[in-house]
Amino acid sequence: MWTRIALKPRGKPAKPRDGAADLLTPRERSVLGLVATGRTNRQIGTELFISEKTVSVHLSRVLAKLGATGRTEEVSAACERGMLR
Repeated sequence: MWTRIALKPRGKPAKPRDGAADLLTPRERSVLGLVATGRTNRQIGTELFISEKTVSVHLSRVLAKLGATGRTEEVSAACERGMLR
């Protein structure tokens, strides 16, 4: 069973580090933002009008760019870098 984790900002939101904002494409940021809300690949695909496989490809690229090994780690890394609000 999956457990959703609520991310609560502490104080001011983190500012994107130099170049961090340009690291991800706008679509990758959209997909990552929806992952952070706990949505599945299928739900993300439906919301963004793309296939579930395309969502998977976007997430794979985000994982590689952030050096993460899973969904939770990629959301955490993005928050630490100020890529998510």
